[in-house]
Formats: sequence, structure tokens, C-alpha cells
Amino acid sequence: MLGDGKRAAGCRPTARAEVEDMINHASILTAITILHLAFVTFTLDTYKKDAAIWSQTGTTNDGKDNSSGADSEQSTATNIPESFTYLANTLHNKSNTSLENLVSTFNISGYVGNCTDQDADGFQYISYDGESLPGLVSTAWELHAEFNALIETAMRFSCTENETLGHAVIAMSQTYVDKCTEFVVALNGTSAAVGDAAVLDTAADLYRNSIRHVESVRKLVEHLTEMISEESKIDAVYKIMNQQAEEASLFNLSSVWETIVLEQNEVVSVVKNCSERAGNMSKHREENPFIKAITSSNISRFLDADYWADRIEEETHVLQTQQTNLSVLQQDDFVQYKLKAVIMAIVLLVGMAGNGLLLTIFIRHKETRTLPNSMLINLTVVDCVSLVLNLLLEYFRVTVPWQIGLLACKLFFFFRYVFVGVSTYSVVMISFQRFVAVKGLHSLAWCHQGKKAKYFLIAAVWALGVILSVPHALIADINRALCSEISRHNFGPVCTADLILFCVVPLITAAAFSGVTAYRIRRSIRRMPGEATGHEQLKHNRMVSSNVLVALVVLFVVSYTPDFLFKFLTIQAGITLPDWQFNLVNVITYYLRFVNCCLNPIVLFVMSARYRGYIKRYCGQRKTQPASKSESSIETTL
Repeated sequence: MLGDGKRAAGCRPTARAEVEDMINHASILTAITILHLAFVTFTLDTYKKDAAIWSQTGTTNDGKDNSSGADSEQSTATNIPESFTYLANTLHNKSNTSLENLVSTFNISGYVGNCTDQDADGFQYISYDGESLPGLVSTAWELHAEFNALIETAMRFSCTENETLGHAVIAMSQTYVDKCTEFVVALNGTSAAVGDAAVLDTAADLYRNSIRHVESVRKLVEHLTEMISEESKIDAVYKIMNQQAEEASLFNLSSVWETIVLEQNEVVSVVKNCSERAGNMSKHREENPFIKAITSSNISRFLDADYWADRIEEETHVLQTQQTNLSVLQQDDFVQYKLKAVIMAIVLLVGMAGNGLLLTIFIRHKETRTLPNSMLINLTVVDCVSLVLNLLLEYFRVTVPWQIGLLACKLFFFFRYVFVGVSTYSVVMISFQRFVAVKGLHSLAWCHQGKKAKYFLIAAVWALGVILSVPHALIADINRALCSEISRHNFGPVCTADLILFCVVPLITAAAFSGVTAYRIRRSIRRMPGEATGHEQLKHNRMVSSNVLVALVVLFVVSYTPDFLFKFLTIQAGITLPDWQFNLVNVITYYLRFVNCCLNPIVLFVMSARYRGYIKRYCGQRKTQPASKSESSIETTL
């Protein structure tokens, strides 16, 4: 391989060529021998230092004599990188090498104290071309430097958890293994060619050991890089889930929570996978002191099986909580969307049919538009509008994001409570009108007032409704696309005022007027003489009117009290219920308000023969005639 062209042609080499060939072999052997002796002498020097440490701690070494060649060891040890101390120890099978010495060899504290994001930009792959044996010496030193660069990069990755450094370590490891494998193959070929293979075979074993350790480093870093990436994904998923949870809390979207539960299931699966990796790598780390030495405390959690066991328990608990939330939301959605929609449809259909029919009667039959019935007509109109605004639009308010602005939001709540107030106090005013009719005060003033009295009472009711609705318009606002009365601080006093002004005061007033009216009607029945046909009919009519008056008061209590009382108890008294129970009670109490709207036409049908006749006529019974005015003079004063 080292001869000239003549030798290649089969000619006999000259004596001078043979001498040059021997000199080349001798120089290569000398260089490799010096390199190996440097490893050995440095290792012996390290063992002498270790022996002194072990002797102080009561630990004995293997008793080998290292006294010879001390000066040579001292002079050559400084030329060998510290990172090869462990490799030299492995080469000489020093089973009693202490872990403390190993840790100090790689100086982990120095790396941790200088955790900066760096990668080995200067690292380049240098292949052995196999053309000249002297190239092996320079390649050996290059492998020393590259091994050091790899370990330093691995340590920086260990203390920074930088995925870029992790990928750099993986690439450097693969490059080192390829290059060192080529070097070992070339070294074995050289030892066979030279003939004196003892030293070169030992050096080859040294580099084979370095390959095994680098592969261990690569395996560790690959697992750690993947686990760091998985942890980053978990953090990103949590951010998404938090955003989705906020969105679901506004509109109770169970579909969003279904997605959250699926994502949390994926998180639990990832954590379990990481736990399995940690168990495998932790065992590998304990069996390999080299890997244990380059693992900093920053990434120790990734190899801690107990840490991942705790994470599994924590994430599983979060999953169970989210599944519970999903179950509650599904129950809540049933109440909010399905049950609420069914109740709304029934109330809207019954209320609009009854009040629409009643309004048709008032429009088409002039004789029904009397002064006593003026407030009833007003109540019928208000009930029709309230059913649309407080049922249909309210349903869309809580199920569809509000996108028409703050002014529209405030106007919505303003008119919502205007119609609630007008409807409430119209019932009170009707009770007052019945009271006046039975007491006989109409003969003094009301008959002479006419239209003025009618318009005055209607205007008073509407003015009161406007005044009572202003606070609700003031506190209404939009929060994350939901138009609501969101101010808890202000809603408490408003809620208390609502209970008093929309419930307590109207209830007491209507009950007082209706109670007195019913009492006077019953007393008049007892005073009526004889059992004449006309008197019996009049007694019956008055008894029906008396019973209806009592029923109207009870109906008012059942309709209006629960909703305002429930809001007062939850806001001011601080009574709490689970979400789905709260929503169920809230839906029931809210829709009870509109029972009054639905039953007003039914009440008229029961108590008034005239209205019974009109309703039967419009329902298809054409032969039925309305009652005469004499038969229904008291009935029509609802």
C-alpha cells in the first residue's frame, strides 16, 4: 500500500524503498502508541488521585502500583481532554470508579451555572479518506474535540430544556458514531497491516466504548426532546381549553365542553406515555453512570417516575372534573334549550291565541270598548307585546351572541320591564275599577269623567311602567357577546326594588281591592230577597264574579311572586344552587309570569256570558249569540 509505481507493476523493490516503508510504519505506530500512552498515563494519574480519596473514606483500591513513569504521566495528562477520563477507566475495567469522581470529571455544576442557549455551530463532519495512515492521528484528536463538544451541548440541553439543542445533540451523536465507526474500522485495518496490533486494538476498544456512550446519550436526548415537546403541547392544549371554557361559560355550549373532555383525554394519554418513557429511561439511567452524570436537575423530573405518577393522578382528576362539568352542562342545556323552548312555545301559542282572539273581539265589536273595559283592552295589548318581547326575543338573547350594540341592549331591558310593569299595574287598576263599580263610587265622579278617566288611568299605568324600567336599562351591558344585567353590585338593590314594586305593592293593592269587592258581592247576595228567577240568575252571576275575583288574586300571587322572590333570595340572601337546578327553577319561575297572560282570556270566558258568546262564535259555533246586556252588566266589569 505504501510502495511506488514500480512495485505496483510487479518489479522487485529496491533497498531504499524498503527502508522508507519501514520508517513510515514505525512513525505511524509511534504516533498511535504515544496517543494511547497518553490515555493510559492520564488514567493512572486519575486512579492515584482516586486512591488517595478512597483511602480517606475507608475505601481501598485494587492495589496496582503506579509509581513508575510518574514524570511522563504528569507531562502527557495535560494534553488529554477531561471527557475521556471515564473512557479510559472503562478501558482498564476499573469497576470501583466512584460516581462522585465521574460527576466531577464532567463538571456538571459549571454547565448548569452557565445555561445559555448555544449550539455547536463550529462542529463539522470530517470523514477519513483512508489514503494515508498519518491521517488517523489527526482524526483521533478530532474525535476528542467533537466528543467534548457533544457532551457540552448535551449538558446545555440538560439545563435549558431547549429542543433546538436537543436536535443538535442527536445530529452530532449520529455524526460522531458514523465517524468513529469509520475510524475504528481503519484502525483495525492498520493494526493488521502493521503487525503489532496490541496497542492499536486497545485504542480501538477505547473508541468503541465511546460509541456506546454516545449512543446512550442520543437515546436519552431523543426521549427527553420528545417529552419536552409533549409537555409544550400539553401547555398549549391547556391554553386552548381555558379559552374554550370561558366561551362555554357564557352560552353553556356543551359541544365545546365535549371538545374539552376529548382534549383532556388526549392529555392524560400523553402523560401516561411520558410516564412509561420515564420508567424505561430511569432504569437505563441508573444502570449507566455516564448518563446519570450528564443529567441535570432541570430535567430530572422527566426521568422521575413518581413525578409522572402524580401528573397522571392530577390530570385524571381534572378529566373527571371536566366530565362532571360536561354532565351538568348537558343537563343545563336540556333545561336552557329544550325544556325552555317547549315551555316557551306552549305559553306563546296559548297566550297569543287567547289574547289575539280577545283583541279581535274588542276591535270588531264596539259595544265591548266601554270605560270599565278600557284597562282590559290595554292589558290585552300589553300581554300580546310582552309575549313576543319577553318570550321570543328573550330566548334569542340567551342563546345567540348579541351583535347589535349596547344601545339595543339597554333598550331591550327597558321595554322588557316597561311591559312587565304595565301588565302588573293594569291588573291592579282593573281590581280598582271593579272595586269602584261595586262600591258605587262611579255615580259620584267616574260616569262624568268618561274618556278623560280612561286615558288618565292608562297613562298612569304606562308612566309607572317606564319609571320602574329605567334602573334595568342603566345597569344593562354587554359582556363577551352576552347582553345582560351583569352588575352584581347594582343588581342587588334593583332586585330588592323589583320585589317590592313589581310584587309586594301590586299584590297587596290588588288583594285589598279584590277582597273588599268579593266581600261586598257576597254580602249583597245574602241580602237579595226570595227565589225569583231573575234574582237566582243574578245571585249566580254575582257568586261567579266573587269567585273569579279571589281566583285572580291567587293567580297574581302564583304568577309574579316566585320569579321576583327567587331573584331576591339568590342575589341578596346568597342562597346557592347547582347550575342545572338554578336554571330549572329560574326557567319555571320566569315562565310563571306569563300564566296571567294566558289565563286572562280564559277568565273572561268563564265569568262573562257575553264574551263566551263572542269566543264561541269565532271558534265556529255560529249559532251561539252573545248574552244580553242585562245578563252581563256586572260580568263585563272585569
